[in-house]
Amino acid sequence: MMQGILVDLAKVKGVHNAIILDAEGELLAYAGTSPLPPQTQPIINTIVNALHICHITAFQGMEDIWIDGPIQTFVRVLSQHRLVCLQGKNGQYAAWKHQVNLRQHALKSQA
Repeated sequence: MMQGILVDLAKVKGVHNAIILDAEGELLAYAGTSPLPPQTQPIINTIVNALHICHITAFQGMEDIWIDGPIQTFVRVLSQHRLVCLQGKNGQYAAWKHQVNLRQHALKSQA
């Protein structure tokens, strides 16, 4: 079921990759335009930095991370142990977020 959800997310306008990662940064599932999943280390580094900023500023939590650049990335923290990431170009972050919101319960239940 999780793979089917990722396939649907990978069809959203501008999305090239839909990825599920665990808390250690291990790839749990992938769907996208390439037969090989993208490198996940840059995503993990960004998440670690964002969590560090939350900790040192006493910010209570983090739900989403938006990364803009040659490759756009949207990361949603589903739980303490799971993340969903969408990557692509020329996407609309609001549309990506909306599509993840629609599937969030199903993504969380696949833990």
